[in-house]
Amino acid sequence: MNPRRLRLAVLLALVLSVAEAASAVAAPRCRFPDNWVRAPQPARTIAGGPLSPLRIAADPSVIRRGDRYEMWFTNADSRQRTGFARAESGDGQAWTVWKSPTAPDPLMDLVLAAPPNAWDSPGLETANVLVGPDGIYRMYYTGNRAPEGSVTFAIGMATSPDGIRWTRRDTPVLEPVAAWERPVCASPGSCRHGGVLEPSVLFDAAAGLYRMWYVGLGEPPDSFRTFRIGYATSPDGINWTRLPTPVFALGPRGSWDEMWTSHVNVVADPGGGYHMFYFGSAPQDYRDGIEMQRGAIGHAFSADGVRWERNPRNPILSPRPGQADAWTIGGPSAIVEQGRIRLWFFGNPTGGLASEIQLAEAPCGP
Repeated sequence: MNPRRLRLAVLLALVLSVAEAASAVAAPRCRFPDNWVRAPQPARTIAGGPLSPLRIAADPSVIRRGDRYEMWFTNADSRQRTGFARAESGDGQAWTVWKSPTAPDPLMDLVLAAPPNAWDSPGLETANVLVGPDGIYRMYYTGNRAPEGSVTFAIGMATSPDGIRWTRRDTPVLEPVAAWERPVCASPGSCRHGGVLEPSVLFDAAAGLYRMWYVGLGEPPDSFRTFRIGYATSPDGINWTRLPTPVFALGPRGSWDEMWTSHVNVVADPGGGYHMFYFGSAPQDYRDGIEMQRGAIGHAFSADGVRWERNPRNPILSPRPGQADAWTIGGPSAIVEQGRIRLWFFGNPTGGLASEIQLAEAPCGP
């Protein structure tokens, strides 16, 4: 082949590869999944009981490895530590909760809790777990910062060879920087709610990057204190570069998510693009003095993870009168597989701490 034809062949191959990539992003398996069907009852142990003796099981993070699902969820043990329990399942509905083989806790065994005098010793919540390209489990989580009572947050990280034995990093991997993320503090230890929390992390093998979507709770000068969703990238999952402003803000006035957009979970669509699931709430649903605010789960789609389009059918899942999720639902964790999206979340009946993990699914491609 002469040099000119070779150059043309290379150029044509490049154009085709770009077109194929663009086509993949433009043709996800499902853009806005619909027709959600909920499992008939909340998740249970294989013996048929609740996942937690306290009947407090929240913030699931679910992955699939081979023919098994693995889940981490927020819970508490007999030492009054808040952290993460772990469970396994063959079908995503009946679970075997991990118990320590040497010194089982009389209430609930946690695979990760912060030690005393750590930056996050007041408690851990809202884990997001993935397996990195090195085969190591990575957990990103919300750490409630010391001193206890400050109610300020940063994002921590831990690693594990098996999803059970975890090693925490001694310092956060993401802290609040911008006004829309930062708490307002009159002095150290006297801060209003604020910080960065509720991370969702993916590894993009094609780009060689970790991608994180997270929630910032702050008070910009031109707005009010609320939750918005930000975005950051990292080559190693530890050192992050974030965009300066949220990539997903509040819904328009009068909408179901006008007041809060929080508790984000992002999953890649195998056909291209990203699905975001999140908790939303409206001003008329706010109540003082309760543990969990009323709200629902929404969905959005993005080709690049930065510019998002809300699902026109939002909210996709809402509380149901007379059910285990009669008051509120939240904490979504999704997997796209076998022509469907499976979505785990927690439901709360009264506004107190009691909650149970539930499962819903919708068709998504072939």
